[in-house]
Amino acid sequence: MRVRVHHAIIIAGLTLFGCGDSDSGDGSTSSTSGTSSTSGTSSTSGTSSTSGTGGGGTGGGESTGGGGVAAGGDGGGGESTGGGSGTGGSGGAGGSGGDSGSGTGAGGAGADGGAGTGSGGAGGDGGGTGSGGAGGDGGSGTGGGGTGGAGDTILTLDHEPLTLAEPATVYITLYGYDALLADAGADDVARYTIDIEALPVDLVLDIPENPHTLIDQGGGRPVERENAKFYFSVVVDVDRDGQFCANDLVQDYDLSGWMSFRMEPPAEYSIFVEESGAACHPTEGGTGGGGGAGGDGGSDGGTGGAGGGGSTLLLTLDHEPVTLAEPARAHVTLWGYDALLADAGADAILRYTLDIAEFPAYLGLDIPADPHTLIDQGSGPVERENARFYFHVAIDLDRDGQLCANDFVQDYDRSPWTSFAMDLPAAHSVFVEELGAICRPIE
Repeated sequence: MRVRVHHAIIIAGLTLFGCGDSDSGDGSTSSTSGTSSTSGTSSTSGTSSTSGTGGGGTGGGESTGGGGVAAGGDGGGGESTGGGSGTGGSGGAGGSGGDSGSGTGAGGAGADGGAGTGSGGAGGDGGGTGSGGAGGDGGSGTGGGGTGGAGDTILTLDHEPLTLAEPATVYITLYGYDALLADAGADDVARYTIDIEALPVDLVLDIPENPHTLIDQGGGRPVERENAKFYFSVVVDVDRDGQFCANDLVQDYDLSGWMSFRMEPPAEYSIFVEESGAACHPTEGGTGGGGGAGGDGGSDGGTGGAGGGGSTLLLTLDHEPVTLAEPARAHVTLWGYDALLADAGADAILRYTLDIAEFPAYLGLDIPADPHTLIDQGSGPVERENARFYFHVAIDLDRDGQLCANDFVQDYDRSPWTSFAMDLPAAHSVFVEELGAICRPIE
């Protein structure tokens, strides 16, 4: 069972929620009630009226498949078999498809391919003459089930098969940040509230168009698309008491590590969920799952060593073997945050400044005992089991105090951003690559 929900945009403290609908796809084994608990005025594609009966008749050949130009007009007519699975040729002329229809048969997923050749949904705003129609406002399908429009993310909450005694409420927040501003934290771009009845479950999230434009890192500075990063925060309120407690579900970071996505959210993403085991907190804001930005730019500089005690962590800066003409300066920052406070950002716990002469480079970092006690989120001590840590790396190749195109940062394609629960590992390795961006000061 697949559930579609539409985003809620935060404007000056006012949350506007869109309405949701459900569709079922033959590629999923999960089930859900599909009832979104949000309501609002945001418009959605593919949910007005289905394309009209004029779009097809029952033949579906090239000449009759597009014979609905006159009758298509205003939609109506439900699923319609016109141009349906049939043979449909190339979908005929597609008719005009009606002015408001997503017309995909069975709610946009395309029953046996919907109108046209069986390869996708039809209709919507003008229909089309090609195979499967124009697809309308996100109403295209892919054979028996479809994946929704181009602006959707199918978020799978994975778990051992489980039927809930009562429907649970899922709170999802899409966060965005500028990867060049490690200290800026993250902004909530869209929020979703969905009721589910079983796990695992596929949730279809309506992602705002050009989501990078909704990231506000302050100062009126727009975030460039290539610098935008996004991540999801998920809480399943099992008993629907408005709190996030030990018996509720959050992301299982051991089975599905925290991930951020460059430029825009992916079409599909899957995470495992597990019981929280934590003291109760309000569900507003979710669990975070990433805190601050981390990013791949905006080096943070530092004053050196960790301050002794604790243990030593071996940090490997991986790269094709190369001997540098002059020693470069590596700036490493250890960040920490409370996984229960999604909006709190992250704190710079320790900063290291080390000179390196070649790649790969092996850095021994002193880690203090109980590093979670150094995290200050402004709401009291951070419990060890809720503490998360990550590293931010920048290599100032020419030691000019700036991070420029010829300097190096973490290569997130080869070594994704990783956070560590409770404590730091004994060793950690990241690939580095040339930044390729405009110069920024190293603080």
